[in-house]
Amino acid sequence: MRKRLATLVTFGIAAGITGLVSAQSPAAPATNPLKGNPDLKGEITVFSWAEASYSSVLPDFNKLYPNIKVKFATVGYADAYPKITASLAGNVPLADVVMIESERVEIYGTRFPNAFTDLSNWGSKFERNFDRTKWTQSVVKGKLITMPTDAAPVGMWYRSDLFDKAGINPQSIKTWNDYLEAGKKIVAANPGVKMSGIDATGSETLMRILIQQQGSFYIDGDGKIAVNSPKMVRALSFVKSAWDAGILLNVQGTDGLIGSIKASRVAAVNLPVWMIGVFKGYAPEQKGKWGVVQVPALTVGGGQSAYIGGSTLAIPANSPNKDAAWAFVEWYTTYGSKNVLEKRGSWPSFLPSLQAPVLNAQDNFFATPNVFAPFKQSAFLGRPLKYSSDYDKAVAAVVTAQASVLTGGQNVKAALDKAANDLKNQTGREIAGQ
Repeated sequence: MRKRLATLVTFGIAAGITGLVSAQSPAAPATNPLKGNPDLKGEITVFSWAEASYSSVLPDFNKLYPNIKVKFATVGYADAYPKITASLAGNVPLADVVMIESERVEIYGTRFPNAFTDLSNWGSKFERNFDRTKWTQSVVKGKLITMPTDAAPVGMWYRSDLFDKAGINPQSIKTWNDYLEAGKKIVAANPGVKMSGIDATGSETLMRILIQQQGSFYIDGDGKIAVNSPKMVRALSFVKSAWDAGILLNVQGTDGLIGSIKASRVAAVNLPVWMIGVFKGYAPEQKGKWGVVQVPALTVGGGQSAYIGGSTLAIPANSPNKDAAWAFVEWYTTYGSKNVLEKRGSWPSFLPSLQAPVLNAQDNFFATPNVFAPFKQSAFLGRPLKYSSDYDKAVAAVVTAQASVLTGGQNVKAALDKAANDLKNQTGREIAGQ
């Protein structure tokens, strides 16, 4: 669900930059993301499924680099990764800049280790200014092979009118148990409404939030399978409790989620900041009804931050225009990210851009006018999350386990043990604790 939703969203440092640029290796391009370089020339193509996010700020980029022409190779999300994979497997040029989601960087960097330009000497000077989780996800085997663009911190979006009818203050929901109890009241007070939606057989979004909040993930830091860890059991057990309590609406994919929102069938949505664009674009008639707070924690005072999504930019090794490509990538992911935030609402991975005035602006479309506030609170609290080269296989195993529990009546631990053993057989990885 979250992957397809990404296609819907079409919406003291400055002083030190000179020294940072001069510290690059002699072979580094003559770029400067603050001052630009009119002498740098070239024509590049950017491959993505989100052209609007890039084209919206292209005039700003060209003010700094007037002699770099940027074209776009735009595809639908469903076609993007098959094309990227085919290009890398056959060493066939695709574009000079390629958009890749953070979760897939480790997969491509491991399976095609020489396919992308090593950006370490060019980009590492910015490391301290990036969200540490997003930066970690761009490094594969010690090499920086992509630069992070947007992050995707999660919030608990709520329908204020439905919450009011149930007598619930969303600020009072501190834990997921509070969420479950509030959901029961929501259902009782609003006929035909559920607390939130879940794609029971197609997406593990809620599981991903719950496991991140515990500082863990499907494959651990040692590369071992952890889908049947006590933390995963705890996460899936909560999902099952919410399902059994009747507070979750089973929705399928993007169409199901959007339909449930427009039909006022859900009172809450636990998804990232980019939902701003979804609400405005697909439910404009609900102006003034949606607010947002931080997502609850598993325990009082426990971790609340989680990410669902976020992308990066890579420069293929076979690009003939690396200097011009780097000028665009460097600007877009660093100082240009403020422009993207202001024009498209895309949450930057580059932390200095979080000082942009737009983050303090009031947006009267929402019941909480300072709609960015909860995300600002959590932006610096995320625990480093490193995806694995078998991330795609792990997600599929977790989705299968969740489906077998929610719709097949299987025991939580048994389902996760099966998922772990299936992953072991597929990947050859060891199961943690065995």
